[in-house]
Amino acid sequence: MSGYEPRWDLDLAYGHAGERTVAQLLGLNDARVEVKTIRRPWPNLYVETHQYSRGTWMPSGIATSEADVWVFTYGRVSYLYPVDLLRTIAATCPAPCRRITYSKGDHPTRGVLIPKLWIEGQDAA
Repeated sequence: MSGYEPRWDLDLAYGHAGERTVAQLLGLNDARVEVKTIRRPWPNLYVETHQYSRGTWMPSGIATSEADVWVFTYGRVSYLYPVDLLRTIAATCPAPCRRITYSKGDHPTRGVLIPKLWIEGQDAA
């Protein structure tokens, strides 16, 4: 199968472990925190808004998350953002953000690339 990722179950377990760790640190229920574990450093945060499934684009990611906080973590560094802030940015996509389609694997996604340096100023606004 083109783009098939046989390790998705390992990635899922890896992500759930990160969510439990962050939730415990914040004193929150696991369901209130969503952790995106980044395997390599990058200057932008990718916020998924849709996933292609069964021939159509369906809301997913930030659009359907029930979490209060999204955490992007890489190694020992974590970036915590309120879901409301990410939803607003994803909906309006202000410059310098940009919409992209991520087509790796069998489940393409659409979302917004948000520069980390830019969003740091938005969080305090």
